[in-house]
Amino acid sequence: MAAPAAPDPVSRTVLDNGLVVLHRENPGSLTLAVGCYLRLSALMETADTAGWRNLLQQALLDLQDASGRRLEERVADAGAQIRLQTSPDYTEALFQGTAEQLPTLLGYVREILSDTPLDAQSLNRRRQEELRDISGRRDSPQTLAEDMALKALFGGSPCGWPPTGSFAVGTMRLDRLQSLRRLHHAPNRAVVAISGPMGWDEARGEAQATLGGLLPRPILPEPSAPVVTRRAGVLRYTPWEGDNAVIVAAAPCPGPSHAEFGAAAVLSAVLGSGEGSRLFAALRQARGLTYTVRTDLAPSRICGMVQIMVACEPKQAPEVFRIMRAEMAGLSSRPPSEAEVHRAVAYLTGSYLLGRQRNAEIAHYLGMFEALMPGQGARTDLVAVFDQVTVAQVETATRWLQDRNIWVQVGGKPL
Repeated sequence: MAAPAAPDPVSRTVLDNGLVVLHRENPGSLTLAVGCYLRLSALMETADTAGWRNLLQQALLDLQDASGRRLEERVADAGAQIRLQTSPDYTEALFQGTAEQLPTLLGYVREILSDTPLDAQSLNRRRQEELRDISGRRDSPQTLAEDMALKALFGGSPCGWPPTGSFAVGTMRLDRLQSLRRLHHAPNRAVVAISGPMGWDEARGEAQATLGGLLPRPILPEPSAPVVTRRAGVLRYTPWEGDNAVIVAAAPCPGPSHAEFGAAAVLSAVLGSGEGSRLFAALRQARGLTYTVRTDLAPSRICGMVQIMVACEPKQAPEVFRIMRAEMAGLSSRPPSEAEVHRAVAYLTGSYLLGRQRNAEIAHYLGMFEALMPGQGARTDLVAVFDQVTVAQVETATRWLQDRNIWVQVGGKPL
């Protein structure tokens, strides 16, 4: 294996109110990114509030200043950008702008963490948009298969719900959402990640000046993740009348703080990432049966999942499923070779590094890993994690994957 790349120099501090500030200097950049990450997991949702975190994210776009201008409008007029994401472990608001806009972008973060009232009329509009998005997930075989896989792996727990939530958001009242915001949107639950050309002293000083005055709040304990009994190897099937069928193999995945995370990532790449993967070779190169072979590994502290998704013509679905299942079983008789592990490590390393060339991605990874592993985010180096994976560790992960995998098929005929 190649020598691990040196970790990026990252600075970290905790303000007196508990807010964590991370910074990586990117000399020569004309832009910067500021991300706000709230350690607010899906376990804080219940059956009657499923989706409130995502609904609140959208409602924040309508926060008004003294003149009545919405946050989304003000960001656009400043030539900046905002990106929102709801993950099982955290929520993200990522702002991008020019190098001179650090005080402005941090001001937007302050609004998110403050108790600015939500607008009732705007919330009604956002609620209807969310309901359409939730309903629309059943209009695509890919998103339908993803949701079926989540439910098969995590049952009726909050981890088994899509990030958009459920139709419960349709009954979410303004006062309830505002109350949840007051409970959970606190600086001592937040991580702010900054990537740009400014030095650490400037970044820390601006963060202190803009965010240091926010008052901390009591942190409610997070409920425990429920224990879910799964039937490994069983196919969950639903018919689909469209032109595509989708087959998914999925399994729970340990979080990045676990030693097994790197081996699970490498094994998933051996199976389904890149043209050198086993499934691409068996399904696409040898037989031309599939449109796509895609592998996703979602790092999570509470409900990580590795998912291999294959799209094909409906008539090909039984044969595709048979080959996928045979390749999964064949990991025992034909364990991943050193060459396969080396290729998978190179694929993962390249994908990770190429995805961290811009300030937005740098800030995202900093904030994400700090949210997943408090106190360790600044030291997380996935290049080193992947590079240290051995063939023996991948073989161990193979047994774990075979014991825990579930299957989903949307469309075509079941085998």
